[in-house]
Amino acid sequence: MYKSIFQKEWTKLRWVLLAYVIVSYFAIFSISMDIYHAFKVHGAVKYWNNVIAYQVFFFNMLKFIPVIGGFALAIFQFLPESLNNRYKLGFHLPISEKKLLLFMLLVGMLIIVSVNLLTTIGFYLFISLFFPAEIVNVSVMSLLPWFLAGMIAYLGTATTVTEPNWFQRIVLGIMTYFSMNLLLQQESFSQYTPVLGYYILIILVYTITILFPGHRLRKGSK
Repeated sequence: MYKSIFQKEWTKLRWVLLAYVIVSYFAIFSISMDIYHAFKVHGAVKYWNNVIAYQVFFFNMLKFIPVIGGFALAIFQFLPESLNNRYKLGFHLPISEKKLLLFMLLVGMLIIVSVNLLTTIGFYLFISLFFPAEIVNVSVMSLLPWFLAGMIAYLGTATTVTEPNWFQRIVLGIMTYFSMNLLLQQESFSQYTPVLGYYILIILVYTITILFPGHRLRKGSK
């Protein structure tokens, strides 16, 4: 049963996954080309000093990609189910609506984590060609809040799309926006590192939240 559900979700999301990876690596390549050009014009040492002294986010091109990716995955995965009332068919499977929705979320979250891991590896390898380890390490750590914002975008959008009540949708949308936006406000390297654990807890809460609209859909399908 779970294998069939996984294949169904994979069919819906595989092209979004491919686009997500391509856009992420295109951004990494563009960042690398910008750094190469800056080194040619200003010299490596001067550029390093500017990055350290002024906390320059030279990788800012990656900032919104996880959020857009998370939003797109949730839309392609959950919106067709909502528009075509496919949830009612799924609720007649020999598993509960809770397990069905959580497994669907698990597939999406695994895709996001996989893309984030690939992005981190590519980013690390490329910027290691230009910067010392100290700058590389804090730059990689500064990507984590953006990745978490992308996960919140995915979970919040999935829950909002699944929710049958419009008032609840608005509330969930507002909550998602502010939770996500806080993680996009960092102004210095590793600024959010001390509080990342709290945001991971928020993500766990968002994971459970989808069970409430799932329950309401289940009651409405009877």
